[in-house]
Amino acid sequence: MSLCCCYSGDEFNVFFRKELFEKQEEEEEEQEEKKKQEKTNPDIFPIYLFDDIKRNLNDFESKGVLTQKIIGTGLSHLKNNHKSGGWNLTKLVLIDKNLFDVEILNEYSNLTWIDLSGNRIVDMVDLQNNTGLEHLTLARNDIHTLVMSPWGFFYLQVLNLSYNRISYIPSNFSEQFHLLTHLDLSHNFITEINGLSFNHLKCLQTLDLSFNKIRKLEKLANLNMSELYVQNNEIHEYDLGDAGLSSNKNLIIMDISYNSLRTLELFSAAYSLLEINASNNIIDNPVEVLHLGYLK
Repeated sequence: MSLCCCYSGDEFNVFFRKELFEKQEEEEEEQEEKKKQEKTNPDIFPIYLFDDIKRNLNDFESKGVLTQKIIGTGLSHLKNNHKSGGWNLTKLVLIDKNLFDVEILNEYSNLTWIDLSGNRIVDMVDLQNNTGLEHLTLARNDIHTLVMSPWGFFYLQVLNLSYNRISYIPSNFSEQFHLLTHLDLSHNFITEINGLSFNHLKCLQTLDLSFNKIRKLEKLANLNMSELYVQNNEIHEYDLGDAGLSSNKNLIIMDISYNSLRTLELFSAAYSLLEINASNNIIDNPVEVLHLGYLK
């Protein structure tokens, strides 16, 4: 009513059209700004399948460089991020995608689960900013050295580095993983386990070192783990301290088959064990473990 009192009919029409035009402009600007944010915000992704884009990969992507477009094909698990007050996709699975350069993942710190199995990744440097990871699988890659994040993977619980080319475990390796419960280093070329400091791996439950080239078992005393797999190595000696395996009160499963042990003395007081596989060794006196007749 007040508009009609203040403006003539023509003036009112001009005013109304102006208001409508300005409102449309504001809406268009908001839409444009939203599109820009979607292009630049690493927490917002288009969701589609890898098969939908593999024919349209550019030269870099075809050679193994990970991009946001490829990342969008492997995301799932929407979770509320209480720190940012928004929602993020937290799980990334890109298996057998021929990737070797995954540096872009440093921008995606909200990821908690990454599986990049079956690619051509050579180290873990490109993941050093993903300090919130809880699960990391890099099986079947070309990792030679364990260059760790200077900030640590303090929330990581599962680490799978099986089927790589790792031959050496650096002394600071264990310092990164205070909450680690499962560590899989099987099917590598590791010769000794000195780099595994179990003073830091207090939460470790399962350790798989099978199918390596380990010759000596050591530093495996007073541990909390329940399962130990060291089958298919070259183990012929061990140094587990005076108490031997008996100091590992929670150890219930151990597989040391297909090695070069001549004695089973290390099991002499391992009363916590419920399952042992020591087959295909060169045991001189199996009577040493007759007291373990209740084992599977």
